[in-house]
Amino acid sequence: MLGERHPDTALSLNNLGALLQDMGDLAEAREYLEQALAIRRVVLGERHPATATSLNNLGALLQDMGDLAGARRYYEQALDIWRVVVGERHPATATNLNNLGMLLKAQGDLAGARRYYEQALDIRHAVLGARHPATATSLNNLGGLLQDVGDLEAARRYYAQALVILIATLGPEHRNTHIVRDNLAALGPASGEAEPDE
Repeated sequence: MLGERHPDTALSLNNLGALLQDMGDLAEAREYLEQALAIRRVVLGERHPATATSLNNLGALLQDMGDLAGARRYYEQALDIWRVVVGERHPATATNLNNLGMLLKAQGDLAGARRYYEQALDIRHAVLGARHPATATSLNNLGGLLQDVGDLEAARRYYAQALVILIATLGPEHRNTHIVRDNLAALGPASGEAEPDE
C-alpha cells in the first residue's frame, strides 16, 4: 500500500532487523537494517533523526558481530547527525556518546571510552536529571570502566549512586537494578568494612 520507499516500510524493516538481532540471526538482521537505512537516506535525507537511528542500530549490530571498526564508523556518523539535528545537549546525543564509549572500551581505549562516558553522563544529568534511569546507566558504565582501571573506590561510588537511582525509579527487582547490585557486590566490601561472616 505504501510502497518500498516509504518511511513506514523502513520502520518495519528496522523493527524486523532488531528482532532478528535479538534472536541471534545477525546476518539476516543486517540485511533488514541496511534496507531500512537505504530507504531513510533516500526518502528522509542524510540529516534526519531516523537516518541517525538506523546508523546507530547498524553500529550496534556490527559491534555484536565483532566488526568494531565498522561499528565505530556508523556510531560516529550517527553522532554527527544528532549533534546537528538536536544539538549537543540532547538525550539522543548522549545515547550515541554512551555507545561510542562502550565501543572504545571494547577496543581497549579506556581513556577514550571514559571521555565519551563522562560527556554522556554530563548531558543526562543536566537534561534528564540526577534521578533518571539513563543517568544511572551512565554512572554504572563509568563504574565499570573505573573498575577496569583499578580505581575500585571510585567504581564503588558510581555503582552505589546508580543503584540508589534504579531502586527508586525501577524498583529493587528490576533487571537493571540487579545488574548494578551485582556489579557493586563483585567489588567486595569497601576499605575499612569488615568481611561478612561465612
